[in-house]
Amino acid sequence: MKFIQLTDKVKTCCSAHETLYFVKNRELYKIQDHESVSTGVTFQNDLQELKFDTTLFINDTAGKGILIEAGEAHPIDYYLLAQLSDDQLLVSFRDPDNKRMTGILDRTTGAIVKGIAETSLIFKVHGSFLYQYNRRSRVIECFSLVNDANWQFNLSSLSELTVQDVNNPDNDTEVIKLTGVLDNKLWVALNHHTLIALDAQTGELIYQLSAIPELQSAWLPSAIPAPEAMVVDEKRNKLIGFMWEFYWEVDPATGSIELTDLTADLKPLNIRNDMSGYVFTDTHIFFASHNQSGIGGFHIEKKILDWHYTFTKNEQGEIPRIKEIKGNEQIIGAVDAGGNLYVFETE
Repeated sequence: MKFIQLTDKVKTCCSAHETLYFVKNRELYKIQDHESVSTGVTFQNDLQELKFDTTLFINDTAGKGILIEAGEAHPIDYYLLAQLSDDQLLVSFRDPDNKRMTGILDRTTGAIVKGIAETSLIFKVHGSFLYQYNRRSRVIECFSLVNDANWQFNLSSLSELTVQDVNNPDNDTEVIKLTGVLDNKLWVALNHHTLIALDAQTGELIYQLSAIPELQSAWLPSAIPAPEAMVVDEKRNKLIGFMWEFYWEVDPATGSIELTDLTADLKPLNIRNDMSGYVFTDTHIFFASHNQSGIGGFHIEKKILDWHYTFTKNEQGEIPRIKEIKGNEQIIGAVDAGGNLYVFETE
């Protein structure tokens, strides 16, 4: 990777269609031929979300969406959650009681054809099922998108957690992230260093994982370092996690955890992963470091850091602190707290 450009006043960025998109002054841009090029898409209200989920879309602070297809903008009168097919979108809308609900929008008619449940922004669509977490009732829910099949799993049914978070030991058990579905199991990241697996069809608890005895740290328990920093690696048929100086893999069939402690390799370079949101590609994890501000590339198969970049003081005499990193194997974008976008491309 090599640094190619710096753009200021950027709200957020997103990887889509093998390049990088970003929002600046309520206008959508993309990187094309090493340059920032306007897509011509503008919006009236402030940005709330820029997301790629088979299709690139925008949500604004008024709860309206814009779907970007073949370079054209299609306004949607609802908050967009996901694209289910060419003709159907998963959206959030207000019901007659002004309650925020999730439903299926038919694009050909503009009508909500199926109301599903109260909206949750902790959700995952897999195949014909919507999985989500109801924070108010502390229940993980599953809804079929094609019929009335559903199930629920209440967090109160879990056995007592064996590890508590060092900083928030008294917090109730909560879902941080629905990691994804692998081996017909829904993998759920909880707080308190815990990962659970539920049968994707029935909601039955299969695994409740936490302990990693070989992790010996002065500031972390001998447990999964950060369950929220895990992703599904379909290529290798594993769940993988990377946080701070630790990389780990979970076998979805057995629930066994294999840890790699990278402290000896990363500490001399004064770099580590400080954000649970990193860029996961076929070969690498690209991550942001705050200790000494920089970004790095961790090779998954070799389990080594094979690229890193250290930020220096900007024109204001400040060291950039990265708040967001997005990208793919060819291009990486990192946005700092001051709204500066740093773009890197494969050499």
